[in-house]
Amino acid sequence: MPPGTNPEKVYTAVQSFCREEFAAKHRYVMALHTDEQHPHVHVALRASDELGKRLNIKKAHLKDWREKFAAHLREQGVPAKATPRMSRESGQKTQRLATYWWERREALAGRARTGGHEDAPSTPRIPEPRTR
Repeated sequence: MPPGTNPEKVYTAVQSFCREEFAAKHRYVMALHTDEQHPHVHVALRASDELGKRLNIKKAHLKDWREKFAAHLREQGVPAKATPRMSRESGQKTQRLATYWWERREALAGRARTGGHEDAPSTPRIPEPRTR
């Protein structure tokens, strides 16, 4: 939720949504987080119900849940729309995870070559000869 949103209202909306969707079928636990600027609630949901049937979440479920949760937020007086992520994003691409780790590894290797000093001249390392 955006900074400044009332955390109790967010928690109440999540609580009523979870009761409506999962109370009769799945066990769950919730935790309200206010340690960051935007209050949010984590929900851990047991995948199998009391009869052992597993929850099979499809994209349609997520869309439906997003719309229902937005309705619960509006009932609490929190303005909310159920927009999909693609329409919320600013259009900038996120960095691929492999690219992130490659660049991080290269940066660490560069620091190792310079002895941890960024302004030190970079000298190529000559590998030690291998002996058996």
